[in-house]
Amino acid sequence: MKNAILSLSLACLTLGFSNPVAANEKNNALSIFRGTVTEDELKFPIPNFEDSGQIGINYNRSLKRFSRVGFELDTSLFKYFGDQDHWEVNAALAVRFYIIKNRVSFAVGDGISFASEIPELERRRHIHTSKILNFVVLDLAYDVTKSNSLALRWHHRSGMWGLINDVAGGSNSVQFGARHRF
Repeated sequence: MKNAILSLSLACLTLGFSNPVAANEKNNALSIFRGTVTEDELKFPIPNFEDSGQIGINYNRSLKRFSRVGFELDTSLFKYFGDQDHWEVNAALAVRFYIIKNRVSFAVGDGISFASEIPELERRRHIHTSKILNFVVLDLAYDVTKSNSLALRWHHRSGMWGLINDVAGGSNSVQFGARHRF
């Protein structure tokens, strides 16, 4: 497990400093997100929310972009409040699909999540829990201007059906935020 984490970290670091697609593109982005933790199973269209929220910052770097598809490094730092009181750091490699005249995009990412302590809601819901879990993010963004966008995200931590530290569950949250590209 430690080797997998080290390999992913090195890959993210290496790709994060690779040459971007074009010198005239804005390849870096900073975002502020506010989220609310949902019940263990995410229900569409409206999930059931818990009494736990999160606020955080996100750094995103475009690594490579082709016409309508791009690859990104997505990192974030969140502080939880309410029923949970911990910090969380996430890193993921993501694929972004540009749709509707490049003003709307959708990304899916997978990586690693580290919580400063085992999250209280995960501890209540599951027999096995861990500070380190898999991280999955779905991101739907709308460009308001060339440099600014609004984003809706689904943030997921899990043990990948027991593959990570025998953890069979995890947690979800829905987040809304503002992003600035530079």
